Amino acid sequence: MDEWEYQIKRDRMERKEKVIECDMEGECFVHEPLEDELQKILNEEGSKGWELVHLGYHQGEILTVWKRRK
Repeated sequence: MDEWEYQIKRDRMERKEKVIECDMEGECFVHEPLEDELQKILNEEGSKGWELVHLGYHQGEILTVWKRRK
């Protein structure tokens, strides 16, 4: 059986305007120019072997949950 380790990260987005909006069904949309910053975060952790499990946005922060094999 595989064993996993997990990591939870918070990345502060310094934008004042809304850059991510979510509807009542939980569909979220990323507005420019945040797309480049978000892609950078995902690629950095992915290059270290982390797999994204969950991504959320709340009050200017992106919360990501990652896992990888031990």
